[in-house]
This record gives sequence, C-alpha cells and structure tokens, in this order.
Amino acid sequence: GLHSLMPRSVKGNVEFPVAAVSTVKYESMEAYAFGHRFQISDQAIIDNDLNAVIEPVAAFGGNWARTINAWVYRTMIGTGLGPTMTEDSTALFDAAGHANYNASGTAFSTTVAATVKGAMAKQLDYADKYPLNLKPAYILIPPSISGVGDAVLNSMYLGTNIQATNPFYQWVTSVEEPLLETG
Repeated sequence: GLHSLMPRSVKGNVEFPVAAVSTVKYESMEAYAFGHRFQISDQAIIDNDLNAVIEPVAAFGGNWARTINAWVYRTMIGTGLGPTMTEDSTALFDAAGHANYNASGTAFSTTVAATVKGAMAKQLDYADKYPLNLKPAYILIPPSISGVGDAVLNSMYLGTNIQATNPFYQWVTSVEEPLLETG
C-alpha cells in the first residue's frame, strides 16, 4: 500500500528497494460540457454590429457561470451532506469521520473555529497513519451567518475586549454562498 512509498535509507552503494504500489481508490466525478451555439445575421455583419456578438456572449457567460456554480453546489451538497466517498463509504461532509462539517444549528464562533482548525490538522493520510496537518484556506458560509463569520474571522480582537487578540483573525477567507441556504 501507501506505506511502502515511505522513504527508506540505504547504506553505501546499495540499490534502493522497489516500492510495491497498490491500486489506490480515488474519488471520481463525471464532468459535463456546457455551451451554446448562436447565429449572427447577415445584416448584423453588413452593419458591422459588434453588439450582435458581444451581447449574446456576455449573456451566455453570466448564465454559464451561474449554471456551473449551481451544478457544483448541487453535486457537493444536493444530497444533504454531499456524495458518499468511495474510500470510506461516508458522506463528503461528515462531522465525525472527516471532521469537516459543523452541525446545523451550531453557531459559528471562535470555539467552533478552534475545533475545525484542530480537526483539519489531525486529518490522516489514506492509510490512516500519518497526520496531514491540513490548513484550510477558505470557509463556505451562507449569507444568513456572514455577519457572525466576519466577526469571528475578520476582527482583530475577541468581542469588545481589545486586550484579547483574536487567534482566527484572517485565518481563512470566508466565501459567502447563497446556494448554501437552500442546500
């Protein structure tokens, strides 16, 4: 397995041992192509009407971005806590096993942020042997709690106490996503 990929020391001119690599299960997702064809009239070309090209492409671009965004969130959270992962038969977002989910109804706070930070750092590699010390860069927040999220993540001090420095000040970038409200 992956354990055989750990570096091994050898003395002198001894040949390194061959690592036996087993097949590792990876998650997969089906990708889709999104697009449209549109026509430009002969008259628009004769009139040198650039808006005949610009307007449909701009409209398509905005719609495509929203479609892809909705598709990603629907895939990730459309079934509640996300798709079931192949490697452990657990939902993608799982408070116990994956330690990457804050249970609904739990208010976001510095205590929750500390729990999340610790849990992410303790995530283990595929063989459940070595901690990965993951450091998240983003946190997804629905608009209904974005004010609390900003207070926890963007305040230099804890509450009104200017003597207590906030350890989570700019720790991660919060991404406000309206689709999480209906997810």
